[in-house]
Amino acid sequence: MQREMNYGGVGQTTDVKTDFRPVTNHGMVGISTANKGPGRQIYDRTYFYNLLKNKNSEIMTEISKMKQEVEDINKDNTTYLNLERKYETLIKDVRRFEGELADYNLALDKHRSDTKPDDIEALYMHIKNQNDKQRIALDQLFAEKREMENDINSYEQQIQEISYANESKLNDLDPEQRNDYEKLKSDNMGLIAEIQEKRAELEEVQSRLMQAEARLKQDTLK
Repeated sequence: MQREMNYGGVGQTTDVKTDFRPVTNHGMVGISTANKGPGRQIYDRTYFYNLLKNKNSEIMTEISKMKQEVEDINKDNTTYLNLERKYETLIKDVRRFEGELADYNLALDKHRSDTKPDDIEALYMHIKNQNDKQRIALDQLFAEKREMENDINSYEQQIQEISYANESKLNDLDPEQRNDYEKLKSDNMGLIAEIQEKRAELEEVQSRLMQAEARLKQDTLK
């Protein structure tokens, strides 16, 4: 049996790595410098310039994003306002149609009950006149309310002016006169409270008197 000969040589069967290949006859090998070392040791002007440039780019991106968000919010607000105005218009139409529907239903009921058209017209005119009277009365009430509010504002302004004037006069008083004023003011408040208490007692007595008079009128043996 013949022995199989290997004509390839040693190099074909040996795993040789280029970064660890021997470079001397004393066993020194090559050193791989990829991803080695402490990195940059000196932060020069170019480094800080690139750093600022990157930060500036990030800030500009964030600003653009925030501007887009603000624009979206403004669009949403505009859409909301438009929809709100549209809703107010539609709700007015709905109320008007509801009123017309109620009128048609009333007319239909009258027609089913064989009510005469003249009676329906008379009823319509009656309701219309009542509504007109109520509208006029409400307008008068609103006018009176507005006039009373104006009068109240005028009175409040006058009271404030009088209060300022009294405060100014009080500041011109000497300490003794001011103490006398404060004492008189306290006595006045006490008298007002006492008067209110007496009025309450008088109202209670008058109420009992009215009840007694009512019982006396109902008594047949008086």
